Amino acid sequence: MLEEKPDSAKIALRPVKLPDDEAFLKQVYFGTRTEDAAAWSVLGAEQATYLLEMQDKAQMMQYAQDFPNAVYSVVLFNENQVGRLITSENEQEICGVDLAILPEFRNQGIGTNVLNNFLIKKAAETNRIFTFQVLKTNRAIKLYNKLGCRITADNGSHFVMEWQKTGSE
Repeated sequence: MLEEKPDSAKIALRPVKLPDDEAFLKQVYFGTRTEDAAAWSVLGAEQATYLLEMQDKAQMMQYAQDFPNAVYSVVLFNENQVGRLITSENEQEICGVDLAILPEFRNQGIGTNVLNNFLIKKAAETNRIFTFQVLKTNRAIKLYNKLGCRITADNGSHFVMEWQKTGSE
């Protein structure tokens, strides 16, 4: 298992606190949609914001329906809020529903640290599979492969990936 940690940084998770975290969670979602928002700029800022807010609400409704027991966490980097993690677990697997890091904190090893030290490590310690879906165009697929994850299915727009403990771990 790769062990990438940002130098002298502390990565932690804390439970989402509503309504206190609503504005931050919206900021994180908007950060995942910067390309869409740029394409919608012809609509004007107000319309683009309205579309993003609708998509954010729709995504949260979908997650609530598909993962009723999901755990919502805020990702902290040196005690600063930098992202969100949504997981759902059962006896056989840990499902990574969503991991999103604010754009200004990406490429610093934070997501890798969360994957390794919170998800993959927990899956290894509890003899469960870690599963997640990733958009086929996501550059992070290379990282997931380095972490030992493999593609197990193709559902059109996304790959289904999993990490499973092997005999050598």
